[in-house]
Amino acid sequence: MNNLMKVEYSIPKPLITQIPKLWHQRLGHPGNQIIKSMGLPGEESNCLTCDKNKIHSLPFNDQFEQVSLPLDCVHIDLFVLVKKRMENLHNRALRKLVSDQGGEFLNNQFKKLSEECGFEHVMSPAKTPQRNGFAERANQTILEKAKCILSHSSLPNSYWAKAVNTAMLLSNITPTPS
Repeated sequence: MNNLMKVEYSIPKPLITQIPKLWHQRLGHPGNQIIKSMGLPGEESNCLTCDKNKIHSLPFNDQFEQVSLPLDCVHIDLFVLVKKRMENLHNRALRKLVSDQGGEFLNNQFKKLSEECGFEHVMSPAKTPQRNGFAERANQTILEKAKCILSHSSLPNSYWAKAVNTAMLLSNITPTPS
């Protein structure tokens, strides 16, 4: 076969059973559905690291406005001035911005910005992060991954910033559940 030597190999059975667990750990402890969507072997198993680091309260059962185009409605938690970049990327203007009642949103400067730029600014009620679920969930996913990375590797909290950066990278390169 094209002067290539054929090599027979087999993977020991104990190692085969460890492969899904290894991918789960390497990718920052994502759900089994995400691992399977990447074409990797996945199996339902209990992960003590996930159990310990992903405990949270249940979200509100709110219905969010259905949107079909980018920037029709943007949910945010921490507003970094990325508006122009998003608009350039999608060639659309921001229509609606949903935020919490953080101090960065409760000022005349931000109100003036929303009026000048022509987008609607809607704030969720105070002390209810569940009302800004999309942004809060994204933040929660990053923080859970970072906690799992530190916990699983037994690294001290001084590595928190590196764990968060790694968690963000892993979130950006892995698919999201549909």
